[in-house]
Amino acid sequence: MTPGAIDLCELIGDAPPVTLTSRIDEADGPEEVGVSKEGEAWRVSDECSWGFIGQDSQEWTLQFSYTAIIKAGGHDQRFDMAQDEFGENYSSAQDVFGKTASDEESSDKIGRQRELFGTLEDGTQAYILVRQVKSSVYVVDIRGNPSSSGSEDYRVHQFASQASAVSTLVDNPLRDVVPD
Repeated sequence: MTPGAIDLCELIGDAPPVTLTSRIDEADGPEEVGVSKEGEAWRVSDECSWGFIGQDSQEWTLQFSYTAIIKAGGHDQRFDMAQDEFGENYSSAQDVFGKTASDEESSDKIGRQRELFGTLEDGTQAYILVRQVKSSVYVVDIRGNPSSSGSEDYRVHQFASQASAVSTLVDNPLRDVVPD
């Protein structure tokens, strides 16, 4: 893999899995550390956020962040670092909620994930997906409008559907580009 090969924020912006309305962040591009430093892990990371139109025709917020560990000591070290990253992101996701309505863990042939849904302190409902694919970890954070209507079950389904669309878009590049 060459430096600059992974820009998932650009991918989401160029082929949006949801109806994006505006990019909220600075669009600086991914940060790469350790590319040419011997003994330091080569990590690629970025975060981005957009406004988008949810299934209820209301403005929602999509925040996406990722870290891919491309090179470190060896295979096991890369995967250990990714597992640590997964744990840290999951813990941070738990801290966001005032009340968590659901917290589910699952795995598939590509990776593993945790899905959290709940209500924030300001009354906004949110859904956070933390997913690991090989030695990369990403987070999809979707937040609705505090005034949005709909049952909790309906909202979980809406948010999960949108997060799944983002996962479908980014899983394959991670699987193809991040080393085994």
